[in-house]
Amino acid sequence: MKKGRGRTSRIRRRKLSKSFESRGVNESYKPEFIQLRKWLKDRKFEDTNLIPASFPGTGRGLMSKTSLREGQVIISLPESCLLTTDTVIRSYLGAYVAKWQPPLSPLLALCTFLVAEKHAGDRSPWKPYLEILPKAYTCPVCLEPEVVNLLPQPLKAKAREQRIRVQEFFTSSRDFFSSLQPLFSEAVEGIFSYSALLWAWCTVNTRAVYVKRGRRQCFSAEPDTCALAPYLDLLNHSPGVQVQAAFNEETRCYEIRTGSSCRRHEEVFICYGPHDNQRLLLEYGFVAARNPHACVYVSQDKQMNKKISILKDHDFIENMTFGWDGPSWRLLTALKLLCLEAEELACWQDPDEALTFPPELQEPRNLQTAVYPMGAALLVAAAVGSILLKPVQVGIMSCVCCGPVFRAGGRSTARGRAPWFPGTQPSAEVCERKSPVSSLGMQCLCYGRSNILGTVRIHLPSFIDC
Repeated sequence: MKKGRGRTSRIRRRKLSKSFESRGVNESYKPEFIQLRKWLKDRKFEDTNLIPASFPGTGRGLMSKTSLREGQVIISLPESCLLTTDTVIRSYLGAYVAKWQPPLSPLLALCTFLVAEKHAGDRSPWKPYLEILPKAYTCPVCLEPEVVNLLPQPLKAKAREQRIRVQEFFTSSRDFFSSLQPLFSEAVEGIFSYSALLWAWCTVNTRAVYVKRGRRQCFSAEPDTCALAPYLDLLNHSPGVQVQAAFNEETRCYEIRTGSSCRRHEEVFICYGPHDNQRLLLEYGFVAARNPHACVYVSQDKQMNKKISILKDHDFIENMTFGWDGPSWRLLTALKLLCLEAEELACWQDPDEALTFPPELQEPRNLQTAVYPMGAALLVAAAVGSILLKPVQVGIMSCVCCGPVFRAGGRSTARGRAPWFPGTQPSAEVCERKSPVSSLGMQCLCYGRSNILGTVRIHLPSFIDC
């Protein structure tokens, strides 16, 4: 058959190609999924709408076997399939949990059960479910410190707080683990290790659904709302999807109802909530492309109050705007000041010290080795990206005393100056105290020569997804 060359044929081929790129590969034939479906069937659940599959970009998920209409219940998992604190109480751990003082948290009960059942191996009735759980997680709490140090400052701080919280969780639980020694022939220290508890903690934190249960005396006052839902937890997250998910008290099933239609052989998504990518990475170990809830966090340094005071003294707090031509001169000046480090701030305030500024800082900085906070550049990029929704050119200039100056957009007409295009050398000029620097429309409050450093191309969604 002759290949069509017209516009309609090209559109048809493009759609067909896109369909194949997004289509998943059926994995229901794999032994672990065969065992899981058999295990679920024994517990009165058999799904006719979805099958396990592997998708480009999202990995393992669930694919629709038939077209799904809006408002349809796509999955209804019986209570007998859920792993809850009731499951723990009914198990061999129940007596130990009930007598322990002070009462355990529901989270610790679930984590202890997961570690114990995983250790049991083939003897565990939950083995088919445990076999499909991830062997490792990509949450920051699981990453090496060297990797965490590469994260943006606000996320790095949150990741360290999370690690400390999990370490304290483990330390405070060791006495309870020791009380379980009669249940095991091996030493409990080898079974309930930090790595084992971390795996269980991540399993509950990343995969649990919300099922509220009443307060029981054998547990602490912390909310008992987590339930692990085998098979259902294979559904991946998409920020643009709307679903209704809740435990149905009448049917005693956890049900998910679609908010939109879905074609046959497409991946079926649910939404974990309106989370930005920092929250998604912290709690679930991934980020979402084209996330409408994405945002950039700008951290506050130790001298923020002092810098704000300087801006107020020079009347730079008011009239900071951002228009289609980019950030205003006042906004750029404020951002430049906010990104100065402590020693640069002291030098910037004293013009006499400018003449003795360290030689290594009097040359144009290399963009690869610049140590200045990127908060100003991020804020500019975020503002431009949110308005224009397109890649932004960020020019970086260096003043002998002030350090880098961030300039977003391709031109500047502030104060009637000639346009400056990133990547081009502005005219060399000695900046005078409290007078604009040539071609930048930027007020410099020190003496020194301006030097071009280079440009950075930032696409806001891609940056946040990193």
